[in-house]
Parts: sequence; structure tokens; C-alpha cells
Amino acid sequence: MPVADLTFLNSFAGGDREKVNKYINLFLQHAPAMVSSMEKHLGDADYPSLKTTAHALKPQITYMGIKGGEELIKRIENNAGEQKNTESLPGQLDELKKLLDQAYPELKSAITG
Repeated sequence: MPVADLTFLNSFAGGDREKVNKYINLFLQHAPAMVSSMEKHLGDADYPSLKTTAHALKPQITYMGIKGGEELIKRIENNAGEQKNTESLPGQLDELKKLLDQAYPELKSAITG
């Protein structure tokens, strides 16, 4: 079952395939590095930086229509920002990584050109 739904992105880009491809490519370039940063921040117990990075990734996950990703990234952002339930952050980050690992190939195959 697909985890990425490009309905919003297609609408946002006005159906312009070039724009859609550009946004997908940007996401595929930046999301893995952002997740790595989040892992580093978590390992360093640098919750303010974890919150900032999660906040920056949130709209990108929304644009890619990654089911469940938006709620998950919000939880990570809130827990890190409020420094509460920090013991749940490693599991939430793992869940996010699994979700994105499913989404990356779907998004790659959605690129046309």
C-alpha cells in the first residue's frame, strides 16, 4: 500500500510535471540528511535543534502526502520542543525513518521526464 499521495503536490504545482519533479527531487535530496541531523541531535540530547529540524521537515512531508508522517513529525517536534516524553523520541524517529524509507522509492518512481 503506497504511503505517498501526491494529490496535494500536484494541486500545489498546478499540474506542472516539471515543478512536481523538482519538489520531489528536492525532498529526496534533503530529507535523508535532515533525518540524519535529527538522529544526531537526539543522540546529543540537543532537543531544541531536534525540534527545529523536525519543524523544517514537516511541510515537506505534508507536500509529499506521506500518510502518517505529518502526525509523527508533529509529535517529534512537540516532544523535543517541550522536552517531554523524550524517552519515546528514539522509537518515533525510527518509525519516521521506516515510513520515509517506504516513501523514497515511491517518490522516485513518480518522477517523470
